[in-house]
Amino acid sequence: MNAVASMGHGPLPLPPGSVPSRGTEPQEGPAAEGIAALANVGWQILLTMGLATIAPGVIALVWPGETLRVVGVLFGVYLLVTGVFLLALRIRFR
Repeated sequence: MNAVASMGHGPLPLPPGSVPSRGTEPQEGPAAEGIAALANVGWQILLTMGLATIAPGVIALVWPGETLRVVGVLFGVYLLVTGVFLLALRIRFR
C-alpha cells in the first residue's frame, strides 16, 4: 500500500478477486462537453417554460370569462384540425 492510500487520501485497495469498475471515472473530451452543453440548454428550457406558463395563469385569473371563451375556441380548432388530418390519413392509407 502506498503512503497516500494509507493516510486516507486516495482510492482504497480492492478486495482480492474483485475487478475494478470501468467507465465510472469522470470523462473529459468532446462527449463530456456535449453533455454539459445539453444540460445547460435543458435548465434554460425549463426556466423559459416556467416563466412562459406564469403569464397565461395570471391572464386566466384576471379574465376568467374571456379565457374560457378563448380556450373553448382553441380546443374547437384543435379538434377540427385533428379531425381533418385523421380523415386525410384514413383516405390516403386505405
